[in-house]
Amino acid sequence: MKIGLKIEIPNEYGSYLKEIFESVDLTYYEWEVIFADIFYKEDDTIQQKSFFPSNLLDGDTFKGIISQESYYLIFLDLLAYPINVNRTRIKMFEDFIESECQLVFVLYDCSYVSIYCKDEKTLEAIYYNCKDFNCDSMNYISMEEAKGKQLIF
Repeated sequence: MKIGLKIEIPNEYGSYLKEIFESVDLTYYEWEVIFADIFYKEDDTIQQKSFFPSNLLDGDTFKGIISQESYYLIFLDLLAYPINVNRTRIKMFEDFIESECQLVFVLYDCSYVSIYCKDEKTLEAIYYNCKDFNCDSMNYISMEEAKGKQLIF
């Protein structure tokens, strides 16, 4: 059974979060930002201040932020929960499986993304979104491969 996806995105400015989540209903979730290191331009100057206004975002706010024209992703850890459910600390894959969290998004070193998703249709939508914008590399992660893995550092 497929539970995740590993992709490699270009190491450059873009709107990759928007492209990855293009056909996903982001409003269904509350988005928890665990860690974010993202550069973006504001008034023609590069900003390193917080890309997200808070650590917990509703879907509309999250969608608006990731729809910005161009930003440079360095590190990013996101959790997506259905609205008004209990949030728990997630570190290992098993924590994710036992929680009410529906999606874990981890980006490191500007290009390497791991996405874990409990809903197979959402995972397929993300796969095809990534295929449409020609990710450098895409591979599914099986349940067996994910067991025992640390997701959030």
